[in-house]
Amino acid sequence: HWKSYGIRFLRTAMLFCMTMLLPLSGSLFGTEKSVRKTVRIPVFAYDRMMILDEDNNPVSSYAYEYIQTIGAYAGWDIEYIPCESFSECLNKLIAGEADLFYEISYSAERAKIILFPDEPMGHEFYYLYVLNGNTSIAPDDLESMNGKTVGVTSGTIQVGLLKQWSEKKNVSFKIV
Repeated sequence: HWKSYGIRFLRTAMLFCMTMLLPLSGSLFGTEKSVRKTVRIPVFAYDRMMILDEDNNPVSSYAYEYIQTIGAYAGWDIEYIPCESFSECLNKLIAGEADLFYEISYSAERAKIILFPDEPMGHEFYYLYVLNGNTSIAPDDLESMNGKTVGVTSGTIQVGLLKQWSEKKNVSFKIV
């Protein structure tokens, strides 16, 4: 009699546990539909960082592949917003017209309004270029840059970085 009671109790307990776990099985094994989030990302054509087709849709590049990979893991639907320039893209992010933007150089000033990731997307390197025939500037003699004019895109973080570099290297040139 006790043996029969024990088996009935065990069956009832197992049935109860299975009934309680059944609703969880959908979420545990991915059968329940998840809500996908649409993430808006501004884009502009920039060398190998973002390559756009004739309709301004991203088709390939380092940033495109990076975003697509993150989106696949996160379950995002990605909406790309075409822009004419980096500044326009950045302004859309700041205005709340975009959710995420790639390749923004970190600065303390920007960190006051933009949330930066713990890990960088990549590493930044900046170069100064001189025409082949220009012999007045020597790569191994920074003093040869004194008094010269250096062009940099206005409104970018690179302006400040170039000024810092020139002060650190004790080089004096005009920035335009």
